[in-house]
Amino acid sequence: MKLKYNIFINLIGFVVILISCRETKINEEEEINFKKQYFKIEIDTTIFGTVFCNNKFVTLKSNGEFICFNSTDFDTDTIITNKLNKKRCSSFYQMYDSLIVVENNRDYYVNSNFEFIPYNRYKYSYYKSDTTTVYDVYGQKFIDPLYCDSNFVIAQFCFGEFGGTLYFFDLKNDKEYYCPATCASVVNKIGDKYIVTNSLAHEDGSSEVLEITNPETLTELDFDTVKYWGNFWYHSAWNGQSIERYDSIVNVMRGKNKQLLDTTGVLIHTSFKHKEEIYHIYRSEKRHSDKTTNNRNLYIGKIQNNKITAIDSICNVEAFTYNPQNRVYNDWTLYSYNFREKNTGFIAIKDDTINIIEFKIKKKTTK
Repeated sequence: MKLKYNIFINLIGFVVILISCRETKINEEEEINFKKQYFKIEIDTTIFGTVFCNNKFVTLKSNGEFICFNSTDFDTDTIITNKLNKKRCSSFYQMYDSLIVVENNRDYYVNSNFEFIPYNRYKYSYYKSDTTTVYDVYGQKFIDPLYCDSNFVIAQFCFGEFGGTLYFFDLKNDKEYYCPATCASVVNKIGDKYIVTNSLAHEDGSSEVLEITNPETLTELDFDTVKYWGNFWYHSAWNGQSIERYDSIVNVMRGKNKQLLDTTGVLIHTSFKHKEEIYHIYRSEKRHSDKTTNNRNLYIGKIQNNKITAIDSICNVEAFTYNPQNRVYNDWTLYSYNFREKNTGFIAIKDDTINIIEFKIKKKTTK
């Protein structure tokens, strides 16, 4: 009887272990089971960039023409496309989620009917009411923030390998804070934490991820003083000799906030939130140096113990660019890239689906 009882208990234990293992495997599969959809669209020129507007994806081509795509199937919406092409625009930017296009140095807000409404960037910008200054350093206008919520407007300045700065504008207290960041490309929010991804396409590439728990612990700046615009902090931190000294000073500037990742040989293109976790789409320059691997692969990864770990891949996509255009909307994360005529397109992520849109430039026919 005792033998039968022990066998019965052991069987129950074995079944429990099987169920436990199965649940663990299911949970792991659910975590990494991203759906990937690939689209190849033929166009006649390169692009300036892509944005999300009124539940559509709007692409501005380098010749000033627009293409509008449905967000459900990424087919071209010809009606909206024709409506937008009443103007030939040189650029666009966004304030919060609003799209503003630029034609002949005049700005127009695109309303919900895709109509053009004259817009004054100096009057309606988010700057303090007692200043009309719009900083313009090296051709970059400080009017297209990375991220906005009810508390902060977050923007960045990038001067490549010579440093960059992340700015937090406190909307409630009318104050400004800063944090060294080379170079901030995308901001996500988990609870009350701002997860900032910095990425620099220089030499082997480098990436950094910061967790900003309380921006008010960063250094406060004089909002109206242009001397604090750009990478003003860089020369006080870097003396041209000691990397250890530089890292120490930068850590002090970051206050009580965490550095989750600091790595070279990895270039993060974008980061996105799914089920209250942050995932990263990146390329590994170290993998690319191995000729036995496919250097057009992108990887989907998570940060674990201050290292990025691949959990999936996006095959045969070259999404490299020196100037990434990232934007986090309510439902979508958008990464727009453009590198000469070699590779151009965008990646749009919603929930567990990653949509990869590649533009193929039509070859010019010669007579």
